Amino acid sequence: MKYFVLIPCVMVMTACNSLGSLLFKKTMIRVKVFSMKETFTTSLLYIGIFLYAAGSVANIILMHFFDYSTVYPLTSLTCVWTLFFSHWLLKEKPTVHKFLGIGLIIAGAFLICI
Repeated sequence: MKYFVLIPCVMVMTACNSLGSLLFKKTMIRVKVFSMKETFTTSLLYIGIFLYAAGSVANIILMHFFDYSTVYPLTSLTCVWTLFFSHWLLKEKPTVHKFLGIGLIIAGAFLICI
C-alpha cells in the first residue's frame, strides 16, 4: 500500500527537478552573453529555483517515510522527464539510445519498488 503513495510523490518530485533544471537551461539560452546581472534578472531562473527546491523538499520528506535505498535510486526517473521535456520544450531530438536508456531506468525503478 505504501508504494501507491511513493510512486506519485516520486513522479512529482522528479518532474519538479527536471522542470527546474530545464528552466535553468532556458534562462541561459535567453542570456546571449553571460553576465551575472542579466542571468539574475531573468524570471525563469527564479521559477526554476522554486521548482528545483520544491523537488528537493519533496525528496527530503519522502526519505522520512521510505528507505533511502528506495527513494534515492528513484531520483533517476528525473532522466525520463528530462528526455520528454527537452524534446517538447527545447526541440531536442531524442535518439534510440536515449529511449533504450530510459527503458532501463524505468525497469530499474520497477525492480527497486517490488
